[in-house]
Amino acid sequence: DHLEICSNESNEKVVFADEGASVNVSFCVLSSSELLDNVSVNKKIVTNKETRIVIEKNEKWKNTFEVFLLIETFNKNNGTKDITVINKAGLRLHLKVFIKTKGIYFTFKNKEMLYAGDKQTLTCELPYSPNESLHITKRFNNTTLASGISDVMYTLQPLTCSDMGTYICEKTDVDRNKTFVSSDVDLRLCPPVMCEGFSPNLTKTVNIGDNVTVTFCVISPNLAPNLEINDDVYTYNVSRDPTFMIRHINNGSRMYHFIYFSIFNVVPKHAHVYTMRLNTTDNKTLNLSLDVKLIPDNLQLYEKEASQEIMYANIGDNLTLETCVNVSLHNVLHRLVIGLNGTHLYQSGYQLNFCVLWSPCSMHSCNTIIYIKLDNITYEQFNIYTVFFTTMYNNTDVISVLNYTLDIRLKENCTSDVNVTERGSDYITLSITLGANLRNQQFTIKAVAVNYSIFFVGAIYFTAEEDGVHNIVRTIVGLKYNTGYMINISLSTESKTEFECNPLIIYDRTTADAPTSADSQFLLVVIGISMALVTLFLAFMTLIVFLVKTKRIVLKKKLVSSRSKSHADIVRRDGHADTDYVNLRNDPDAFHYNNISDSVLDARP
Repeated sequence: DHLEICSNESNEKVVFADEGASVNVSFCVLSSSELLDNVSVNKKIVTNKETRIVIEKNEKWKNTFEVFLLIETFNKNNGTKDITVINKAGLRLHLKVFIKTKGIYFTFKNKEMLYAGDKQTLTCELPYSPNESLHITKRFNNTTLASGISDVMYTLQPLTCSDMGTYICEKTDVDRNKTFVSSDVDLRLCPPVMCEGFSPNLTKTVNIGDNVTVTFCVISPNLAPNLEINDDVYTYNVSRDPTFMIRHINNGSRMYHFIYFSIFNVVPKHAHVYTMRLNTTDNKTLNLSLDVKLIPDNLQLYEKEASQEIMYANIGDNLTLETCVNVSLHNVLHRLVIGLNGTHLYQSGYQLNFCVLWSPCSMHSCNTIIYIKLDNITYEQFNIYTVFFTTMYNNTDVISVLNYTLDIRLKENCTSDVNVTERGSDYITLSITLGANLRNQQFTIKAVAVNYSIFFVGAIYFTAEEDGVHNIVRTIVGLKYNTGYMINISLSTESKTEFECNPLIIYDRTTADAPTSADSQFLLVVIGISMALVTLFLAFMTLIVFLVKTKRIVLKKKLVSSRSKSHADIVRRDGHADTDYVNLRNDPDAFHYNNISDSVLDARP
């Protein structure tokens, strides 16, 4: 006895059908005896009309039977049929039918329980239509991971927690119509991860009274039903505050979770950082944050105003600070507050203890001139002050702040008397009497020469509690003989501020020792006599030059009258040849002398 499938067939068949359509599948069976009618499908005897088994004997072939599976309406949830056929000899034959819808098949090739570090291969198939393209992508990621015709594979190795999510296999037919199927990659023991394109840290800038909603998208197969916000536990979709709401929506996906964070009717107390911690059922966490900021008001120093000003005054003076600030209030509920060192001096609508002038405004924008007056300044008021311009909501909540620094310093002035008490060939000793209205300050005294070289005379530390007179004796060394010096005393404070302290003193060194008044008169007489002698000498030299030129003219006339004579014929009265002219013409020293004489004449007054 025997019961088996025909030699040219398989006991497993795959057919494709649309959902709701009828299905007809046949098998060729060889049996040594008749087949019984009690055929089972999926281990149950077929009794309904929707699924029927029909057995027919093939009259052409001995011991050959046709087994038909007839399904009236195909349901994709019942796509696998296990058929058991029995003959009269009691032999059994198992047949299997796989009924698939006409679409894309997206399956895993490896194990489905995965951990980070494992390998997973995604396979996308289109078996009944071999000429259509397939693409594998990940949800919220526009990048194509793999492409192919009829079937395509994509391998994730090694897997990381960020690989979790829904992968999509998309089919594009010749008419560019698209259909897709999806499959989830789920990793065990992973914390929630952000969806592609979503940030865990958000910032929102809003106005008072606005409503704000932000969306976080996370991927997790086992997200806990609550979260922590600033260390306080909140349950999704349960309201504890009418101005505050946390909602959770997964859109039917067990992997993707959309968390909506909403604040209604924003007030300044809502403007801070919200730190959220998401948990999984196996205690893995993900931190998110939302920074809510209010739209600031515009506070800006007008034009060339500096953010710091230094003002000088004496004790008992009256001082007024004037500065201009452009104020632009973003909201009609905001108010401008001005203060000094933490104390409020002005508030919109109220005039306190100093003057505020407003220029014409445009909407809520004004140029504000601020005057701060300090009368009869005392020593304790010389300090650094912080002037603050603040816009506030409800007179309590700060919106914007602009700080302005005012440095009030004691006016650095002094008087001095400088005398020369001793002089040498290379030094000078100065006696300096210095009076100042400064206390507890370190000063450096400098003497400046005409060639701008600087001599540091010394340093003085004022320790007197009251203004006083200070006598200093200092010596400048390294002076040059017969050189004039301009001694200019100036002071330099610890703050590096320099200021003049006295008139200029001219010291003109002409002798090794300083001349007395009598010596000066005698020197004037000597200079007068010397000038007279120089004048007489110049007159004498002028006469000599005149005589030399006259003699030259006479010799030239003689030469003209006796041109036919040779130089040898010119004879002196004593009978010797006259060679004066020749020497005068040929002696270089003679010409040099003439040149000097001419220059002296040319230089006469």
